[in-house]
Amino acid sequence: MAFVPAPNIVQIEVRATKQGEQIENRMYFNCFHEPTTTDLAQLAAATFTVLRSHWLPLMPTDVILREVFLKSLHDENAVEIAVGALVTDVGSFTGTPAANQNTVCISLRSGNSGRSARGRLYWLGLAEEQYTINTMLTTARDDIIAAVEEMRSFHLSFGYQWSIVSYITGGAPRVGGPVYFNVTNVLVTDDVLDSQRRRMPGRGN
Repeated sequence: MAFVPAPNIVQIEVRATKQGEQIENRMYFNCFHEPTTTDLAQLAAATFTVLRSHWLPLMPTDVILREVFLKSLHDENAVEIAVGALVTDVGSFTGTPAANQNTVCISLRSGNSGRSARGRLYWLGLAEEQYTINTMLTTARDDIIAAVEEMRSFHLSFGYQWSIVSYITGGAPRVGGPVYFNVTNVLVTDDVLDSQRRRMPGRGN
């Protein structure tokens, strides 16, 4: 697909490994102006702050951050930066790391109806002590929801809005370019474990 600009939007990729397999989360933030290198640096710093204080404590020790990669989608040749992680940026949840594909899906809600107005984020890694067979434990689920909400609210305190960027509607590209929906709430729709098969051994190298 040819590049389609998303004015004012920065794409953030949280890149990590789990059991040596490459995994990532991708998020979009609206700067409400053409993003600058200063914006990207501030977004990177905010992202690492939340990862270190709220996300990594809930992830098993086989989740290791590699870097945070940020790119302005304002135009095809817009600014981008990559900020490497520290050697200490490792999951610290005490427990047995779960299989790579086991995760929980966080639903990103905007308050608007329609599939285009909702997004998803698959948690980077679980420990076996955070679920029973196929079901998330309530405390673990709620802790993860709160951690994802912190990513939204902390960035918003700097003026950056976590957004759902919709390029497609009715199976076709949107006329006039993408439409943005503000993420206003994060939740888990059910407690059943989800699966990310692309994170299985041999698929993420």
